[in-house]
Amino acid sequence: MDQSALEEAEVMDIVNQLTLMGAEHGLPRVAARILSYLMLTGRPVGRSDIRQRLQISHAGLSANTRLLVDAGLIRRTVLQGTLADGFEVPPDAWQVQLERNIARLGRKQRDIDSILERTTSAPLRALDAALKAEIETKRRMLGELAPGA
Repeated sequence: MDQSALEEAEVMDIVNQLTLMGAEHGLPRVAARILSYLMLTGRPVGRSDIRQRLQISHAGLSANTRLLVDAGLIRRTVLQGTLADGFEVPPDAWQVQLERNIARLGRKQRDIDSILERTTSAPLRALDAALKAEIETKRRMLGELAPGA
């Protein structure tokens, strides 16, 4: 096996491992596969390259890149020296995800707080405490990623 084939096999093995992790965290498997591949390349990659390397249909690529772009995990770009579309993982993708996650948890927190004003439910109080702890943990993570955020 030549060196490039070995490297390609290693890359695809890592893509497969990351895909499973992404799917465990709620990403559709094809979206997790695209995100994993883009993270490993570390550069903008064209649609045709993604489709060929990952063996994804045109429709599957379109739907899943749209989902990833909307989530802020990847961004559309023009490949240098061409007019072709490409995709890349922005450097602040994880910061954006943490900020969105904190905002989502904050909305849940406000909903629970409004309910807690009317009840003394022990399970809701426990959920309230868990949400506050999770929000604080994610804020610390965000601070480590982007001090001053």
